[in-house]
Amino acid sequence: MRPDPRFERKGDDLHMTLEVPAHDAALGTELSVPTLKGQVSMKIPPETSSGRTFRLPGYGMPHLKGGGAGNQFVQVQVTIPAGLSPRERELYQELKNLRTEGTR
Repeated sequence: MRPDPRFERKGDDLHMTLEVPAHDAALGTELSVPTLKGQVSMKIPPETSSGRTFRLPGYGMPHLKGGGAGNQFVQVQVTIPAGLSPRERELYQELKNLRTEGTR
């Protein structure tokens, strides 16, 4: 089987990184994730931090001696948008102010 650049194989398990926009990580969402079996839907719960890993059981490499497959591990990488509009900057500043007011 040819290597797939999206996945890192560790035994029968596959590991990958999934970029998630900051707003989706904060509020929660459902995203499409590539697997060897095709795209699957995966829920990202609200307040998911960068580095959190989710397990998709049975979506790894097939066991050589039969009887199922390994797991696929999906590590979230929260991304910050580039090229913010003035309104977006304003909203991020409001969020920052709300967070810092609560710590005073």
